[in-house]
Amino acid sequence: MQRRRGRRRLLIYAALIVAYLNHAHAQTSTLSIDLPSLTKFNVSSGDAAYFYVPAVADQPSTSSAKLPYFVTLSICRAPAAVMTSAYNLTGILATSSVLVAATQMTAAAQQAEDGRGVVSAAPLGFANMTVVQPGTNNVGLWLTVNAPYVNDTTTTSWGFELGVSTSEPLHLLDRYAAFQYADSDNVSAIMTTPTYYPSTDGTPSYELILLPSTQAPNPALAHSACYLRSVAASVNNASDIQVSLGSTTRGVVTMTAREGAQGLNLRTDGTKTQYNLAGLAPETNYTIVGLQSTDQVVNGTSGVRLFQTQYFQTKQGNNCRLVDSPPFCPAVAYAVPAPPTLPTSDLLTIYESNLNASLAGFQSTLSTFSCNISSQGMYSFVRNCDDCLLAYRNWLCSTTMPRCTDIPADLLPQAVSNTSEGQIGQITFQTSYVDGVTYSDAPIPETAQPYIIRTTPTISRTPFLSAAALANLTDTNDTLQGFDLVQPFPYGEVLPCLSVCELVQASCPFPLFGWTCPLPGITAEGSYGAMQALPAPQRAGGDARSTLMQADDRYGNVYCNSLDVNVLLAKRSSSPNLAASLTLLMTCFALSLML
Repeated sequence: MQRRRGRRRLLIYAALIVAYLNHAHAQTSTLSIDLPSLTKFNVSSGDAAYFYVPAVADQPSTSSAKLPYFVTLSICRAPAAVMTSAYNLTGILATSSVLVAATQMTAAAQQAEDGRGVVSAAPLGFANMTVVQPGTNNVGLWLTVNAPYVNDTTTTSWGFELGVSTSEPLHLLDRYAAFQYADSDNVSAIMTTPTYYPSTDGTPSYELILLPSTQAPNPALAHSACYLRSVAASVNNASDIQVSLGSTTRGVVTMTAREGAQGLNLRTDGTKTQYNLAGLAPETNYTIVGLQSTDQVVNGTSGVRLFQTQYFQTKQGNNCRLVDSPPFCPAVAYAVPAPPTLPTSDLLTIYESNLNASLAGFQSTLSTFSCNISSQGMYSFVRNCDDCLLAYRNWLCSTTMPRCTDIPADLLPQAVSNTSEGQIGQITFQTSYVDGVTYSDAPIPETAQPYIIRTTPTISRTPFLSAAALANLTDTNDTLQGFDLVQPFPYGEVLPCLSVCELVQASCPFPLFGWTCPLPGITAEGSYGAMQALPAPQRAGGDARSTLMQADDRYGNVYCNSLDVNVLLAKRSSSPNLAASLTLLMTCFALSLML
């Protein structure tokens, strides 16, 4: 341990001495900056810039309190030469002493010796340090920004943005992604922010940057907000992409009060900002950068929080149509199987007519049960009939309106040419499918699959989109006469998460419905997918970022179709109602032992 400390002090000492010698011989003068401050500047390769932050005026020199200085540095621009693959820019920034701070630049050796000097590299274009000033002899802070040296005659200057504050960093790096990626088709996509409450939070100031793969940012500067904004500005000037903003309550969890509940802090005014992205290119990778303005404002410029980068790919084919919160299935915001030429309004009418009969029958049965009347015996302290109906409707929507996705290119020719073969995920199941084989006869894989390839209507959840059904539709619907409606098969189906089924089982009165879900490892894998436990840096954004179990991740991988059930389960499991119910159950159990 002593040897490690000695080595660290030696490195700090060396960096400070270099900074001091550069300062002594440099022609550039030291710039005094105020608190708080955001300063943009350029430095030639191998040179340095010097700054002095005066002592805080209202901090007595004899005070015993210690004052933290939050110092952040973003690299807004690197020389063109080092942005090419010929240079390891990531390695240069991770090993260079880009930012040096000390409480007395003229006493660099002493500062390093007593541990008050701080040195930082700028991995991925971002440096962050906190320098605590002593309570006595507070003389301010000296900062040196070193531009890494690049041995190239064409090299120009580096661009930086320096932030200094005593309240919080002016550049913040979040461990999560910002937005929840709903889904996309071949030309459009939907993203949403986390839930917020306008009555108390106001409207958070998010910024969404969308970059196609052909103009993706250099990953070596992925943590620099000013660099990412500059890339976005150059792309947006020549882009046909349209971004429109709206609001949505889809996926917002509203805790409903139960009869007799008191003292519960229930919120019913939650909302999200929704970004509708249009004009996208088919089968194209996109990078999403999320930023949010902070409360600190310096000369009209706000501090910024940068979230983890996200990625998604638009679909290749036009047989998957993105739909957004239809009234009969408000939790749906994903692509569904669709005949390419069928108008969206008519497509939704078809889905609604196939859903209504099942939903009406369920509602009729549920209405016979005394859901919320305590005198007749509520079936749950944490669920009621509204919860039951919501859970069932989400399940019904996930199975009647399956989530559509592309078939991998290596499997597409086989899926098109052999419609008697049931293909699940990337596993091909040789079967003897013939006309008349039903969906329930499909083979069951051994492990959960993210998608199933639906080759024919008879072994899908959408037999009403068969060629025969569509032909009948054009014959009977005057508005569709003359339309050449082509069935969407084959397509890939993202399976519903098993939790979508399990929430119905947990929310509805068992004596009335006897609802049970298939078991993992036995029959569940034939109809349901499974969420994955992911660490925070890999999780999707939005409300889902705080939950361990994820239906997708920030890289665009989708494991199953959740309809935000994972968020609902996570929030309701931490609700006061559930805590009160568990307390009551434990009390009853203890009393039963005493009798």
